[in-house]
Order: sequence, then C-alpha cells, then structure tokens
Amino acid sequence: MTRKRILSISYTPLATDARVQRQLRILSEFGHVTTVGYGPALPYVDDHVEVRKGAHSLPATIPGVTRLALRRHRGVELKAPGERSVIDEIDAKPAWDLVVANDARALPTAFRAARGAPVWADMHEWAPEENAASRVWMLLVGPYMDALCRRYLPRAAAVTTVGNELARLYAARYGIEPPRVVRNAGPFQELKPSATVAGQVRLVHSGIAVPQRNIESPIDPVRGRDEGLTRALNPIGPPASSNGSKTPQPL
Repeated sequence: MTRKRILSISYTPLATDARVQRQLRILSEFGHVTTVGYGPALPYVDDHVEVRKGAHSLPATIPGVTRLALRRHRGVELKAPGERSVIDEIDAKPAWDLVVANDARALPTAFRAARGAPVWADMHEWAPEENAASRVWMLLVGPYMDALCRRYLPRAAAVTTVGNELARLYAARYGIEPPRVVRNAGPFQELKPSATVAGQVRLVHSGIAVPQRNIESPIDPVRGRDEGLTRALNPIGPPASSNGSKTPQPL
C-alpha cells in the first residue's frame, strides 16, 4: 500500500521548534513526510527541503518593503528570499495528499504546493500581532499577516491553534469555524512530584525571553527576596552562554 505523501512547511529552525517536532512525529505515523524549514532534516522525517540559511521568510528588499507599506500584499506573496529558495524544489516533487502550513507566513507556500490537496493550517500565534512589541512590525508585517489569514484560512481544510482564546479570535475575525485546539504539551507521562526542600522555592522560565512574553511579571514580585529562592531561565534554541552550556542560567 502506497504511503500518503505529507508536506509540512515551517519557516522556523526545525531543530528548536518543539511544536513542529511533536507534529512531525505524529504525521510520520500516517505517511511519507517531507519538511520545509531552516536547518537540516530531523531524523524522523523522510525528505527535507532546506530554506537557504540567512534567507528571510518576509520581504527583505526595498520594493518588497514598499509593497508592504502600501498594503499591496498580493504582490509580495512568494517573493521573500526564504520562499523563493524552496519553491522550485517543492514544485519538482510529486503531488501531495496533505500540506501543513505552520503559521500564517507559510500559507502562500502551502496553497501553491497543494495543487488542490487539503491544507491544514496550524496557527501557533495570534498572527496579526505575533510581534506586537515592535511598532515597525505592526505597521508593515501585521497587516500582511492579517491579509494572509483573510485570504487563506477560509479555504483551509482544517485550522488548529494553541488555545481557546486564540480559537475564538480566529473564528470571529476570519469567519471560520472555531479552530480545534492542539495545546503545546508533550506526550503524557506518569510522573510524581519530586521531594521539596523546606524553605526553598525555585522559579523557572522555560522558553524564549522576548518582550511580548512579559517574563518580568513573575520575576518582579520576588526580586530582592533571595533567602530560600532560586531564579533561572531555561533557554530555548542555540546556547547563549560563552561555554556552550544549555543549563538554566541564574537571573
């Protein structure tokens, strides 16, 4: 029996994208999986199209940025360096049975590649405000993400997102059925709490440290209360320390 051909597109470094990795492990149980993303192939996929290193997934030229500023959004689809670096290789492959678009910026590539096959849109963020901390992003890129969602989400065979509130927002703004919720959780494990040490509390943030995560909120209340309290960042992605350590870094 021929295995179903599945294409998963994510303009992220696949080696550090935990949600995409969980998705791919499940997809690999159902078919022949090809990925599109930054960095080398993951060990549990069958084929890979690597986005050229340093090639942005958003317009990076003066004409492209000008089109964003003028809201000429159709004119920038599939024109970003990252998109252009993979289109020909995707086009040369046989037809797909399912195409997965991870986030709004992957939607144009996904619908071009699908050629009529169903597209599953997995929305990891609230796309129009994904980088709300940046005024430039909100002025230029936010409206483009909104336009992509308006054009493509109603055409998707399935839409999923990470939580109930985002599902409500996507349904209300884009006139689609409420997306199914697929939470950012690992496989279920039977675990027991470790023993506690009397008088000691450990505050840990596991994830990226960017302004929109507002990680100072849990840090500020305990600032200066050092007795019996440990604070640490658990880094995501390439090591930031000079010695290459990926261990939690004290705050």
